Amino acid sequence: MKTEYKTSVKLITQNRYSRPGRRLKGMRGLVVHWVANPGSTPRGNRDYFENRKLGKDGFGSAHEIIGINGERLICIPEAELAYHVGSKKYTRRALSRLSSYPNDYTYGLEFCHKDWTGEFTEETLDSAAHRCADLCLKYDLDPIRDIWTHQQVVGWKECPRWFVKKPVAFQEFKERVKEIVMPKQLEKWQRELGRKAVKELSERGILNDPDKWNREDELAKPAPTWLMLTVLARYAEEDEKNEKNN
Repeated sequence: MKTEYKTSVKLITQNRYSRPGRRLKGMRGLVVHWVANPGSTPRGNRDYFENRKLGKDGFGSAHEIIGINGERLICIPEAELAYHVGSKKYTRRALSRLSSYPNDYTYGLEFCHKDWTGEFTEETLDSAAHRCADLCLKYDLDPIRDIWTHQQVVGWKECPRWFVKKPVAFQEFKERVKEIVMPKQLEKWQRELGRKAVKELSERGILNDPDKWNREDELAKPAPTWLMLTVLARYAEEDEKNEKNN
């Protein structure tokens, strides 16, 4: 399955009902939805959110919409609030982890589907999994703990239908995201260790060209550079301690 999908940006006009222009207070979770409109496209659903500015259909929107071919459409900036989990009541778990108003702390993704069963295509799931993985890495979210269905947040809505009726499918989706995240998390951790070691060794005068060693291509070498630098830094630290003790 391919992992590169077309991503377009067509922002909703700022308005009271679907894009208030308020900044998120933080990022604590990702919430997945179904569009509840079989056979529709990301653009069609985005335009529906746009037309809510007229005030005839109440409040509602999402940050992005993923189509049946995996295409993605961003309609509200990542840092802004979207009206995707508004409710008069919330589950105890949501109140505990996402605050008394989860819209302030969550990112909403709408998934398109072919029919009323709500089953998602493989392309939709693959695209969504990679997108969720990127967001989890960026905001230090746990794919198993911090990806929610709409129903898990509000407790009453059958959204997204496929995941609500088939909890195993939702768990498999989260596991899929986790499988994408784990190696990328390891790479991120390795680079952080490598940069820390470069800084320490440079301060001790052991490395004369820290900029060279901090380059992504150096830290990513299979050698692995990050491990060599980390071990060298620890050795230098111990050596320094021994000299002081003597």
